Amino acid sequence: MKILKVTHFKSFRFTVMFSIILLVIISEILLSAFYKNFIVNNVIKQSYENINLYINKFVYDVNSCFNAIKDIVYQILMSKEIADKINKNLYPTPTDLANIDFFISRSILFEQTWQQKFIKSIFLFFDEDIYSSVLRESYYQNTIERNKNIYVKYGSKVDFADLIIPDKSDYAYYISTLSNIYVYKPYGKIIIEIDPSLLLKSDSLKSLYSDTKILIYNSKGDIFFSNQAELKNENVLKNIEYTKNYSFELIHTQSGKYYAFSKDLGAYSLKCLILIDTKSIYGQYNEILMIFFIISAVIMVMSILITLRILKNFFNPLNNLIKEMSTFTVNTSSDDHKNEYGYFNEINTLYSTYNNMSLQINKLVNEVYELKILNQQAELDLLHSQVDPHFLFNILDIIHWQVHETGDKTLIKIIGELANLIRNSLIYLQKESNLKDELEQIKLYIDLQQYIMKDRLQCTISTLDYDKLQHIKIPKFWLKTLVVTFIKVVPKQYTCKLNISINHKLDNIYISITGKVYPICETMQLNTNIHEENQYKVYKVIEHLKKLEGENSKLQIKQISQSAFDFLITLSNIKKETEGNIIA
Repeated sequence: MKILKVTHFKSFRFTVMFSIILLVIISEILLSAFYKNFIVNNVIKQSYENINLYINKFVYDVNSCFNAIKDIVYQILMSKEIADKINKNLYPTPTDLANIDFFISRSILFEQTWQQKFIKSIFLFFDEDIYSSVLRESYYQNTIERNKNIYVKYGSKVDFADLIIPDKSDYAYYISTLSNIYVYKPYGKIIIEIDPSLLLKSDSLKSLYSDTKILIYNSKGDIFFSNQAELKNENVLKNIEYTKNYSFELIHTQSGKYYAFSKDLGAYSLKCLILIDTKSIYGQYNEILMIFFIISAVIMVMSILITLRILKNFFNPLNNLIKEMSTFTVNTSSDDHKNEYGYFNEINTLYSTYNNMSLQINKLVNEVYELKILNQQAELDLLHSQVDPHFLFNILDIIHWQVHETGDKTLIKIIGELANLIRNSLIYLQKESNLKDELEQIKLYIDLQQYIMKDRLQCTISTLDYDKLQHIKIPKFWLKTLVVTFIKVVPKQYTCKLNISINHKLDNIYISITGKVYPICETMQLNTNIHEENQYKVYKVIEHLKKLEGENSKLQIKQISQSAFDFLITLSNIKKETEGNIIA
C-alpha cells in the first residue's frame, strides 16, 4: 500500500511537470505561428508593393526606348534630305551614302538621351552591298557583318516592321521597310541593332532581393532581355507558363521557388517577367525567425528548469512527510519529535497537522501503555491478596464459631458478611462482570459500613427484577468504586444519604447514583476546604473510571458540589429476550 501511494504521488508530480512543459511548448508554438504569419503577410505585402512599383517603372523605360526607335525611323521616313540623295533608280551613289551617314549621325543617332544609347547602329540597306550605316562602336567590320547577315536572313521576311531576336545573340534587331513620303515605293530596309543589356539603367531591385531574374520575351518564348546572361542558355522559360499573367504568385521551378510578377509591354507582343527567389524575400525574416526560435528555446529551457526547481521545492518536503508517515513509530518517551519546514504555508500546515496527529497518537499509546502497566500491577496486587485465601476464611470461620459460643449475634452477623464480601470479591474478579454481582458487592459493603457509620449512612437501591440484572454487562467495580469513593470522602461529623436507581428506557439502561451530605447538627457548617479536597479525590477517581468506558457504557458527571454528588451511567443497546430478561 505504501508503494502504491508513493508511486501515485510521483506520477502526479510528473504529470504536473509534463503539463507545465506542454503549456510552455504550446504557447511557444502558437506564438511562433502567429509571429510567422504576421511577418510573412507583411513581407509579401511589402514585396508586392516594391515589385509593382519597379515593374511599372521598368516597363515605362522599355517602352520609352522602343518609342525612341520609332522616332528615329519616323525621321528617316520623313526626311527630305534622304529623299534628295536617292536617285530615281533608288541606288544612291557613294557620295549620297556618305551624306546620308552624316545626316543620320548628326541629326538622329547621337542625341545624348539614354533611350537612344541602347541603339548600337543604324543601317539603311538598299541592297546587300549598298548601304548607309552609323555605328557607335569601333569594331565596324564585326557590326557590318552582323547586320548584313540579319538583312540577308530576315530582310525579305519582314513586310513592314518587326523585332527580331536571333538565337544565341547578345543583340536584337528592329527591321522596318525603308521608304519615304517623297518616294512612292519602298527602296530598302532599315535595320537598327539594339543592345538590350543597356535597358537596365540600375538594378535597384537586385539590391533588395539578391537573386532576382528579370526577363523580357515575346509570345514565342524568345528572350529579348535578361538581367542574367546565363538565363538565355538555361532556357528558364521552359518550366514556366510564360504566356500566363502573374500577379505575385508562388511558382515552382527546377531551380527553386519563386514569386512571379509579369506585365505586358504592349510593343511587339513583349512581356516582362520578374522572378524573385523566396529565399531572398524571407532572408531577413528567416534570420529574425531564427533569433526568435533561439529566444523561445532559451525561454522554454528556463521554464523547464524553473518548473523543476519549483516542483522540487514543493514535492521534496511532501516526499519527506510521506517517508515520515510510512515509517511512523510510536514514541513512548516524554520527548516530542517535531518535523519542521518553513518555506510554504501549505506544506507547513501539513507538517503541523502531522505533528499534532503524531503527538495525539503518542499520547493515546502512552495512556494505553500506562493502563497496561496499571493493569499488570493490579493483577500482581490481586495475586498477593489471594495468597492462601482459605487460611483467611478458616480464621474468620474459627472467630465466627468462637463468637457464636458467646452468643453475640451482631458480631456473628458482621463476621459472616465480611467473609461473604471477601469471598464474593475474589470470585467476582475471576469472571465477567454483570450488574447483579456489582449490586451484591455494593450491598455487602454498605452493610459493613453501616456497622461503622451507624445512622450516618443511609442507602436505598431501586431496581428492576433482580434476576434480570445478571444479564447486563458493566465494567468491573464501576458502581462499587463510585459508592466507596463517595462514602470515604464523607467527614465524620456529617451524615450521607445514598440513592442508587436503575431504569430501563427503550434499549438503554440508566443507572443514577446520587448522594447528599448533611451536618449532624443543624448549627454545624460545611467545611469548604475539606470538601474541596474531597471533590478533587472524586474527580481523580472519575478520571480513571472514564478510561474504562466502552462503546456501550458511558459515565457522566451531572453534579459535584459541596453537599451533593450526582452521577449517571448509561448502558446502551440493551435488548429483551423472549423470556423477558434484559440482555446486554
